Amino acid sequence: MEGGHGHNQAGTPERLRSLPSRLLNLAAGYAQRQAGERLATLDSRKWHYAVLAALEEFGPDSQSGLSDRTGIYRSDLVATINDLTARGFVVRAHDPADRRRNAITLTEEGRRHLKRLDVLLADAEAEFLAPLSKADRTELIRLLKVIVAHHSSPERSKPLSRTEACSARPQTALGSPWRPQCRRLASLTRPAYRARERQGALAPSRAGSRPDQRRPPPKNLVPASRVTMGLVNRNTTPTSMRVVRPRV
Repeated sequence: MEGGHGHNQAGTPERLRSLPSRLLNLAAGYAQRQAGERLATLDSRKWHYAVLAALEEFGPDSQSGLSDRTGIYRSDLVATINDLTARGFVVRAHDPADRRRNAITLTEEGRRHLKRLDVLLADAEAEFLAPLSKADRTELIRLLKVIVAHHSSPERSKPLSRTEACSARPQTALGSPWRPQCRRLASLTRPAYRARERQGALAPSRAGSRPDQRRPPPKNLVPASRVTMGLVNRNTTPTSMRVVRPRV
């Protein structure tokens, strides 16, 4: 998809011009560029703003909690907090409720910096939404909240558990689920799994994985319990009559 930098819509196919996901992507590109340019005037980035806003509203929090609240990956969050700490906007200290972890706390200088960023972003938002009336802006925000809330609900964003993924697969000839496929399915969210299931993309592709392809067990097997109990001589019993338990 195109970026948000002066794309000419006149020569774009009608299918693309009417595609909601593409329009949202283009609009997001314009918004991020304008907000990023404003924040850069104070040597800040959108992640700086997100962390400061979360701390100002919810109070001191751990890095894990901030990651959940802001949606910033923990590896990226570490660098962001380091930047804010070096500039005196936040401080790390032991959490009074749990001395084993650190809590990130907003400083007074951080509060003042957040207010300056609020002014910059308000200016960027006004430029971005300039073509819309006040009523249209309110309606746009309402609709975007509905879309985001729908797709970020815990049930839709939670990946399949290993148990759910394996139970959704047919059993192999050895009676156990196909482990590599289980691991791949466990990385899918539930809507993605259902979509692949409707498309037939989850059909087994390894021979022997369907019930009708299972091989019948060999005949004349000696129960493993009798071998274990010494009722069968390991040295004289033919190999073909021994029970071999496959590793699962």
